[in-house]
Amino acid sequence: MNLAEYFHPERIVTGVRAANKSQVLELLAKLLVKGDSTLDAAQVLNGLIIRELLGGTALGAGIAIPHSRIANAPRIVGAFLQLAHGIDFDAADRKKVDLFFALTVPENNADNLHLTIIAHLAKLFSDPKTCALLRNTRDPATLFQIITSWQSP
Repeated sequence: MNLAEYFHPERIVTGVRAANKSQVLELLAKLLVKGDSTLDAAQVLNGLIIRELLGGTALGAGIAIPHSRIANAPRIVGAFLQLAHGIDFDAADRKKVDLFFALTVPENNADNLHLTIIAHLAKLFSDPKTCALLRNTRDPATLFQIITSWQSP
């Protein structure tokens, strides 16, 4: 899977301080629309909030993959956020979440490609060595390389 098709280093932020889930979702919405005039941050934020209300997107082990379908979105867009300190994100394992990969998906995404992307991300985030790299790297270009070059063993 080539995740580079769906996100860019400009949508990677590291060492962020956030107090709660609402702040993280706001930050992710702003990241997802960065450099894309076809997306609206308020609409993306609303979509992320609605998706979280349907069921939390925290995977456990400090990882979450917030995502939502957005009307009129032209393509799938991804963003990565690394927090300086984890926050409560309603994870089943009750661990604080510090690594987020968010996606916006066109509402009419009939092929459900985003489910394949989420499955790939879940495998990536289940690799402890990769997660350690993602937690300890501050350079967006390096993080981009780690994420986009990862292959399932």
